[in-house]
Amino acid sequence: MTGHLRSGRQVVVVGGGFAGLLAATAMAPYADTVLVLERDDLVMGSGSSGGRMGVPQARHAHVLLAGGRDAVERLLPGFTRDLVAQGAQAGDPGTDAVLCLGAQRLPRTPTGSQAVTGGRQLIEDQLRRRAEALPGVRLRAGTSVLGLVTDAARRRLTGIRVATRDGEDVTELPAELVVDASGQASRAAAWLAQCGLPPPRQLERRTAGHRATRRYRMTDPRPGDPALGIVQLAAPQETRSGAAVHDGADVWRVTLADRAAPVPSDPAGFRAFAGGLPRAELAELLDRLEPLDAGCHWRAGALQRRRFEQLGRPAGLVVLGDALATVDPGRGLGMTVAALQAETLRACLDEHGGLGDPAVDEYFRRATRLVDLVWPVAPRPPGPCGLLGDRPDPGRVDPGRAFTDPATAAQVIRALQLVRT
Repeated sequence: MTGHLRSGRQVVVVGGGFAGLLAATAMAPYADTVLVLERDDLVMGSGSSGGRMGVPQARHAHVLLAGGRDAVERLLPGFTRDLVAQGAQAGDPGTDAVLCLGAQRLPRTPTGSQAVTGGRQLIEDQLRRRAEALPGVRLRAGTSVLGLVTDAARRRLTGIRVATRDGEDVTELPAELVVDASGQASRAAAWLAQCGLPPPRQLERRTAGHRATRRYRMTDPRPGDPALGIVQLAAPQETRSGAAVHDGADVWRVTLADRAAPVPSDPAGFRAFAGGLPRAELAELLDRLEPLDAGCHWRAGALQRRRFEQLGRPAGLVVLGDALATVDPGRGLGMTVAALQAETLRACLDEHGGLGDPAVDEYFRRATRLVDLVWPVAPRPPGPCGLLGDRPDPGRVDPGRAFTDPATAAQVIRALQLVRT
C-alpha cells in the first residue's frame, strides 16, 4: 500500500503458519524487516495431502470462510484468483455448498460472498509465496524460540532469543515488536515468567472431539454437486457432525467428527458413521467416491483463551491466532479468525501511523471483541440459536426462519461465515 512510513526497525513473528504469515503481511508496510521464525521445515508443493508437523489438524477438512477470505483479499489483493489458479475452489457458500443444521437443511440462496476450499497446505503455500514477495519479509525455518529479551525495567520487549532446532547457535534478535502467532502450543506465558513477568489469565473449555478424515476421488460426478462441499453441523443434543470439501479437480476430503467417541476410519466403519448422521447428504456422497488413502485421526484438545488484554504486558508484544484463543474446530473458524485479527492489526497500524504502543493497545481491544463473538463461554442453548452459537444477533435475525425463508438463510449463512456487516 502506498503512503505507509517504515520504522527502520525489525519485527519478529513467531510462527510461520497461516496466522504468522498474515501477521507479517499486515506489518510489512511499517518495518524495514519482518522476520518470520518457524520451528518446522517449510516444504512447498506438498499440496493438500500433508502439512507441517506443528499443525496436526492440517490433513483434515479446511475451509477459508467468506469473512476470512475477504480479510485476506483486502490484505493481499488477487489472493483468491491465485489460489483458484493452483486448483482451489471458490464459490458462494449459499449456493455452492450444502449446509445442514441438525436434521434441517438451509435453502441454497445467494449471499454475495465467497468462501474457498482446497486444503490447508495449499492455502498456506500460496500465502507463503505472497508474503515472501513483500518487501522486507523474510522466513527462517528450523528455528526455536528460547525466550524474550526486555529492557532493564522489564517494561518493553527489545528482542527475542533463538536457537537452531537442535539447540545450537543461540542468538538474540532485536525487535521493535514480537508477534506470537505460534498457535495453541504457544509458550508466551513461560517466556514472560522467565522475565519475571506475570502470565496471562487462561480460560479453558474441555472438549472431547474426535475426528477421522479420508481423501477420495469422485467417480460419479452429477449436475448440482456443490462446488465447495457439504457441511453437517450437530444440533446441541447431538454429538456427531461431518464435512466434505472439494479440494480441487475430482478430489474430495471428508471429515467425520464425534464429541463423545472415536470415529472409525476404515471404509465400512467410516461409511456407517456417515449413515448415522441426521441427514443423508454425506453418506450419499461417499457412495460416489473412491478412497485415495487409509485415513487419519485427530483428537482435539481443550479450547483455550489467553487474556493478554487484561495483563500488564510489556510493550512490544502482539498475540494473534490460536496463541490468543483456540476456537471450535467443528465450525471451521480457525483460519478465518486469524485472518480477521491480521486485518484488524493492519487497520490499527494504519490509524495510528505505525508500530507504536497506541496501535498495539487498540489491536488488543478490537481482537478481544472479535474473540468474544466466537469463543464459547457457556454450553450452546437448544434450538436454532444454539446451532449458530453467538451469531447472528437474535435481536436482528430469527435463525428459526432460515430453514424456510431464503433471505433469512442468506443472513444466517453470512453470519456463520463471519462476513463483516
